[in-house]
Amino acid sequence: MSRLVGGDQSLLHQVVRAAERSDFALFLATFEYMLHGGCDDYASAGIHEQYGTHTKLQKMVDLEGNTVATDVNIDKDQIVQDVDFASEEPDDEDFQGHTGNAGAEKTLWYRKVVGSVGKPL
Repeated sequence: MSRLVGGDQSLLHQVVRAAERSDFALFLATFEYMLHGGCDDYASAGIHEQYGTHTKLQKMVDLEGNTVATDVNIDKDQIVQDVDFASEEPDDEDFQGHTGNAGAEKTLWYRKVVGSVGKPL
């Protein structure tokens, strides 16, 4: 929390106070969304057939920076804010070209720092 500056720090203080009044704790987490699917046989191709997705909180910390959880799988319906990943550039990607009977595949990862609310530990 101490690493935030300006408006971000002010906004976080307001959210913390609101969470405390409601008997909740605020946590910060590294959010990861992974999309895997088929694509045309070149690395810059987009995914045209989705094979699977995975959503998780990679690392969750309290406001003092103490790790409280890692690799927490979450469902997309647990996310309050709607994020359209198709309109964003991925943070990382892996491409595997056509091999034998298997077509080309691509895996995209999107990562964000997010806030999470829960009962105090």
